[in-house]
Amino acid sequence: MSQNIFEIDVSGQDILDEGYTLVVAENKSSGLLLGFKMQNSVISQITYSWRAGTYRYANSKKGKTNLRVRLYCIIIYKIFCELRKVVVGRKILLEICRDFDGKEEQIKQNLLFFLGKLELEPEFVFAKLSKESIADKYAYLLSKDTQNKFKDLLVEIKPKEFEELLI
Repeated sequence: MSQNIFEIDVSGQDILDEGYTLVVAENKSSGLLLGFKMQNSVISQITYSWRAGTYRYANSKKGKTNLRVRLYCIIIYKIFCELRKVVVGRKILLEICRDFDGKEEQIKQNLLFFLGKLELEPEFVFAKLSKESIADKYAYLLSKDTQNKFKDLLVEIKPKEFEELLI
């Protein structure tokens, strides 16, 4: 059985900044891709709840880093919840851009857990994606889309959906 290959890349410096964009794109000309663009309403709710001690992540530098990694993985999971409707097979290869250097094992464990819920069997490659990669191009494009011309390529994740997976 063949394996679907997906690239994952972001545009933006901090996942807790408005406009931070993450894209999951199939690594072939199928055109299969979805992204998520962080909104202020989500950032405000997550930041407030984190500072209030609602989540299991300590109100510290390390805790905030772990929170960011978990948010990153939740976004990927929610995108695959949508992609799963059209992805054939269980085995997938994720080519993940090194956006969280040193956190690869934490990302891998989170994604094994989340994607396992979707009956997907991921394998992982962490590397710097080329500027020619589909995920890199679309992450940048979607992050610059101020008129929502590409809204059909974005999944919406409400603060409550994040919170359910952060508590």
